Amino acid sequence: MRRTLLIVLVALSAACGRAEADRSAPETPEFSELPTSSGTSGAGDSASGGGEDTTGGGGAPTGTEAHAADTDDLKVFGFATSDEAAIAGQLTAVAGTVASLEEHLQGLDLEGARADAQTLIAQAKALETDAGDAEQRQRPLEPEDRGLVTARKDAIAAFGLTAEYASAAAGFADLLLAASLNELVSAAEDAAQLTGTGDDLTLAYTELNAELVAWAEANPADAARALATYGG
Repeated sequence: MRRTLLIVLVALSAACGRAEADRSAPETPEFSELPTSSGTSGAGDSASGGGEDTTGGGGAPTGTEAHAADTDDLKVFGFATSDEAAIAGQLTAVAGTVASLEEHLQGLDLEGARADAQTLIAQAKALETDAGDAEQRQRPLEPEDRGLVTARKDAIAAFGLTAEYASAAAGFADLLLAASLNELVSAAEDAAQLTGTGDDLTLAYTELNAELVAWAEANPADAARALATYGG
């Protein structure tokens, strides 16, 4: 019974942090390598993103070319880059709590597991709110650049999935707070739907990362301007 529960926790942990996405797509630069105010951008090949505006291979999304970006273009890039970085930090914090929770469950330390569950509830609820806000920032935008049209679509999907996952994680932690050791079997079965979502999140953020990096490399000046104006 603990194995089923630990599979769920590992799935959550796998989604927490860009390190997992980097291992899935090692050639994709991290956001720390995106253009700064100097207008320089990081090197590296980009993985292909999802959607109809992307190439079929490992190249940059089609429509990613130098141009005079409009305001919504800048907002899509600036908001998505800033929000992804902030959410990655929250997911890393959640990963630490999940690791501690897993350790306590392995040791049948119900008191320690409940303390971790309490922390996880607070972290997951904050993540749910912030991911939902990030999703809503993208929805009214209408970028002209085809690469950013795809990036916006994938940002909405990634942030929305994160909010749903955070809600499920908070609900799972709520179950743990009320559970006795014997009831953890039922809690694990109820939380089984979380299994595999970690892979979905990793893929979603890997694609979004690739699309944003590709646009930044093609438009370094606009990318720097977007980060300075809308990057938070």
